[in-house]
Amino acid sequence: MLTFLLFLLGCLAQTFPTCSGVKKIRGLDEGSFGSGDGPFEPNCLWEIQPGFALSDPQRLVIGFNDWIHSGDFNLTVYDGVPGNGILLYTMQSKDPAPREVRARYHTLATVIFQPSRGSTGGFEAYWYTSALCNSTRVVLNKTNGLLTSGKGPYKNSQKCYWTVAPPLPKGTHLEFDLRDLDTHADDCYVRIDDENGVRVAQYWGTARPGGPIRCPTSSCDVYWHTGVVDPWNTFTGFSMEYSVVSDLDSDDFQVPRSDYHERVHHGLRP
Repeated sequence: MLTFLLFLLGCLAQTFPTCSGVKKIRGLDEGSFGSGDGPFEPNCLWEIQPGFALSDPQRLVIGFNDWIHSGDFNLTVYDGVPGNGILLYTMQSKDPAPREVRARYHTLATVIFQPSRGSTGGFEAYWYTSALCNSTRVVLNKTNGLLTSGKGPYKNSQKCYWTVAPPLPKGTHLEFDLRDLDTHADDCYVRIDDENGVRVAQYWGTARPGGPIRCPTSSCDVYWHTGVVDPWNTFTGFSMEYSVVSDLDSDDFQVPRSDYHERVHHGLRP
């Protein structure tokens, strides 16, 4: 029991580091970190580098859960390292925190927290890796992964396009699990087509599948489109997991008819 508790404390120290000098987090695809409540050192720095290569079709995303407006401090996020990296975001204690920022050009991101003497406020943040979101096709060959638009802000008519084509051993198939979908705008939608361009499902607004979405062919294309974005709304985007599963483990779930079919039938916007 004692050994297990020590192991658990070690894991927490690695995935929830607080503000004390330089923290280098390596090889983890997701986790959380934050400043704690103080007292703080003058400069706190986190280097977060998951285990993917720059040539891999995925990128690092950093988001903020909590931003405490008490005390004076600055927080800066770099794509890469200061000096050779790209400034993603900088903010002071009275500024609203960004929902998420994405490192596109490096395999690591650097977060620098600079509190003033006596500050007691702080922040809580997280990171994860997701497939690269591009208007040009990104091909994914791993047996499981995460597709996400991030939580904004978005541009008008922002698009992401993935082809999910993992190796499928005999007796397996590809499934998608829609985890989150924005409900703030009818113009934002996610669509799945099979390898022949036949539409499998499309969802927007409050429309949801009743379970896993099965790809009927050896690969499927996934599209995300924002339409016209209202800058005053807070968008959550979408997230979808995919995996290769055994036919024996499947619930024989049939892909539900999304409201796409009903709207087309009644002459409404597809």
